[in-house]
Amino acid sequence: MKNNFLELMNKQLVGLDDQFEISGSVRHNIFIVGAPRSGTTLLSQLFSGCTNAGYPNNLMASFWNAPITGALLSKRWTEDKIFTGDSNFGQTSDYREPHEFGAFWRSNLLMDGMEQPDGVLTESINWSHLANTLEDLSRIFSVPMVYKAFHLAWFIREINRVLPDSKWIWITRNTVDNARSILDLRRHLHNDINTWASSKPIGIDKYFVNNPYLEVVAQVELINQWIDSQLKTVNKDNWLSLSLESLVTNPIDVFQKVSTWSGVKAVNENIKLAAKNIQPEKFENDLEYQRVRGAYESFLKI
Repeated sequence: MKNNFLELMNKQLVGLDDQFEISGSVRHNIFIVGAPRSGTTLLSQLFSGCTNAGYPNNLMASFWNAPITGALLSKRWTEDKIFTGDSNFGQTSDYREPHEFGAFWRSNLLMDGMEQPDGVLTESINWSHLANTLEDLSRIFSVPMVYKAFHLAWFIREINRVLPDSKWIWITRNTVDNARSILDLRRHLHNDINTWASSKPIGIDKYFVNNPYLEVVAQVELINQWIDSQLKTVNKDNWLSLSLESLVTNPIDVFQKVSTWSGVKAVNENIKLAAKNIQPEKFENDLEYQRVRGAYESFLKI
């Protein structure tokens, strides 16, 4: 019922945003990209709960066909910040916490799922409309906006072309740990580690050999290779990379540096409180971890 309600509501809201005139200065966007289970959610939670940055929260994300309407409502009702550090495989629960804004991105990027698109689809996207919408959202909040969505990684070059002032943050994680965590995502979504989950990069079919361990390793590696190639087209001053391991080990210093580079104001007391809730994910004495490690060694030889 919940999903049907939101879908019916959004069908009725098409065109509503066109009735608003949004004034104010445009601020830059901050895009967080990385492989699934690499730490993108944690990083977005730190931005939303510990800085003055704007972001799509769970309330705003309910209005994917009328994002301006959702942003206006969110600004009116969710002024306070919150950091829990909790998520259910990337999904937060409190209405004030960050949301991937997946339905919005799928609608504007003409995507049905999470497979890396080809060039034909890329040319069909209305990039100017998307850029104008993101600029209006930044006007509403009057601060830099932070977005975290796996769909974005496929379009770094195109988004950078229409929004050249954007900043990109690429978070990475040890490949074996990252791939092992994706197995848990598969189990969570499908109760089966043999069923695909999340972003599917071009070229992954080569690794479909009835070996889920090799699949998740290739998934992480191919996504990161793609992001690396795309960020090379971006001004070197407009992107940075960091590892999840460094963020978890030293969250206060690392995030303070990241937030300063991003051009947002960090609340140091909030960062210190958030740091207490950050716990590393461990796979000690884990047979699947050893199998993923072996698959990674095999991947390097292919």
